[in-house]
Amino acid sequence: MTNLSPGVEAIEHERIRQIRIEKFSLRSDKSYQNFELIFAAKCYLSAAVDSSKGEEIHKPSDWPFSDDWWKPSSDPARNLEKAGALIAAEFDRQVTE
Repeated sequence: MTNLSPGVEAIEHERIRQIRIEKFSLRSDKSYQNFELIFAAKCYLSAAVDSSKGEEIHKPSDWPFSDDWWKPSSDPARNLEKAGALIAAEFDRQVTE
């Protein structure tokens, strides 16, 4: 078994959390046909930059989901975890079509 980097492990744990706690799945992810997962990841990447700079985090205008799902953190690493997990979800969605 390979040892994963801390970043990859954090992204993996976040994706597992999205599946187990938030009840997302490959099946539900397949409903996103307009790059929603990519846009959401981009929004969390922006939040990571803002939180790294100590700036206030605002919901981006291109956030693709309801406001209830916008949950940025003041911790830049946490925002990167969310972005990475969303990218992994989009990757899985595309490669299993």
